[in-house]
Amino acid sequence: DLSDSLQSDYDLSGACFKAETDISSLESGEYEIKVVLSTDDYYDIYYFTDGRSLTNETFEKDGKRFTLKVSADCNKIKLNVEDLVNE
Repeated sequence: DLSDSLQSDYDLSGACFKAETDISSLESGEYEIKVVLSTDDYYDIYYFTDGRSLTNETFEKDGKRFTLKVSADCNKIKLNVEDLVNE
């Protein structure tokens, strides 16, 4: 429960979501993790941030290394993609 983990007095049961996307075709580089929210009357961009010291998470798949890390830029979570060349 998000309310418990954030020690909040508010009901945050509707604040969570799950999403999946295929990142295997991303070119090497650094990407910000964000969600774009929009309707006919509203537009906002939410950048995922971490204030609880996320450790770098790395995995390799299909000849690429993917690393999630927290940047110095407002603690934004970023994805770094590297091509592996016969390591």
